[in-house]
Amino acid sequence: TIDSNMASLKVNSSFGIVSARHCTCVQRDDSEYVLDVPLGLSVCRWDTQAVQRSLFFQAHSDAIMGMRASPDRKWIVTASYGGEVKIWTKDWKFLAMQHAPTDSVSHVAWSADSFTFFITTNGFYPYLACYQVVASDSDVVIKLLWTATPPSAATKEEKKKATEEQHLSPAKAYKYGNVFNACEPNDSGNCIVLEDRDDENSLLHLFSKSGTLLKSQEIAAKPGQKKSDVLLLSSVKDGACVLTLQGGTVLFVNSETLDTITSFETGFSSRTLAWDGSNIVLPDGSGKRMTWWDKTGQLVYQFSGLPSDDYIVCVQLGLKQSVLWVCGVSSLVCLSLVRNNEGMIQSASVAHKIPTTQEISCVGLALSPDMSRVAVGDLTGNAWVYHLGEVKPRHHQNVEISVRCIIWSDDSTILIGDLGGNIFKWNIVKSIELWVTLEGSVIHMRQSHSRKVICQLILYSNCIAGRFEVG
Repeated sequence: TIDSNMASLKVNSSFGIVSARHCTCVQRDDSEYVLDVPLGLSVCRWDTQAVQRSLFFQAHSDAIMGMRASPDRKWIVTASYGGEVKIWTKDWKFLAMQHAPTDSVSHVAWSADSFTFFITTNGFYPYLACYQVVASDSDVVIKLLWTATPPSAATKEEKKKATEEQHLSPAKAYKYGNVFNACEPNDSGNCIVLEDRDDENSLLHLFSKSGTLLKSQEIAAKPGQKKSDVLLLSSVKDGACVLTLQGGTVLFVNSETLDTITSFETGFSSRTLAWDGSNIVLPDGSGKRMTWWDKTGQLVYQFSGLPSDDYIVCVQLGLKQSVLWVCGVSSLVCLSLVRNNEGMIQSASVAHKIPTTQEISCVGLALSPDMSRVAVGDLTGNAWVYHLGEVKPRHHQNVEISVRCIIWSDDSTILIGDLGGNIFKWNIVKSIELWVTLEGSVIHMRQSHSRKVICQLILYSNCIAGRFEVG
């Protein structure tokens, strides 16, 4: 909803379960079956026993990228993509805000003292920032202590020059530069930072409490790979953190020295994990199976009873170690865990689940000409039409390939562009037909008043445009 003065935007409702990845969920202290998660720019509380959303409010002006509870459970920090950093009580009472000068927050993590936290940004000017929560009897403020940039990061002048060259040669593959993608403090209060580099192996850095670079460690690529591609830096447990790499490599790393303790192959890539004692829990690539591994690479246990092939965004162990939350884009599953006398996992079962009927992936969104309906698409080829004010779709089609753009041709006809270069014409009260097939991927469409359609295609890293007439 936009107010009459066009000054503010309020979210009335939303679809999906959770929208941010690893380390972005907060379990409630009073119930192991209630979980707070970020959903776009809002905070959503899921009660899996009641199978409902018991809390929903807009917390930021753009998408929440990180949400973490302090180790003492007193504070919650949230950070949005555009740099809004906020501190809340555990019951979501707003306390303080700081604005990080960035265009892309990537991660947030608390230090063990529950007053210091770190954020990383991976935008145009990436850096690591260290903040401190300063509380008095009457006020709470967020104080910036220091910032640090990637040691090999380009200067502002170099970035500006590269951007100008990109504009002059749009067919040239775009490079993001060297960026900080994640950070986690170790037991000494120093901060481990993951740096992703365009043409070279990823790096781990260790920064001191005061922001001094203590050590850097290169992450070697697998044989046959051009460079290492690290997907995840885990939190620290018993003096170790875990890295997962594209292709299925898992590294246990000493959090004080950055030396590799052990490495092994899982056969699948994972972008999230949970610590379970000295073992780690990883979802496999299909989203249907949860796996438990020890530090030697031994598969300790696996559970294959997840109800769908949803994309798993976050997994998190409950406070009492008796449940495991599996958060997907379109489903939330609470697994009940049975352990032996030594605390090792013996079995798991689905205790509660909250499914949604659709996955909303923000890859197509269009209002009808009469402003009464909205069409949306997702990564699995689905397209839905909703009447405004309703939460269940009136119409549905699947084009099998990931939707990339949607436009309304008239009040009853929709054009759907997909990743495979197809444009479908869908009369929502009759049928759908393949309208045209092009080489490349249809990523954008617009229609003129004379019913001419212009579409933008991606073809082997080049942009081309085509114009067609509806009829």
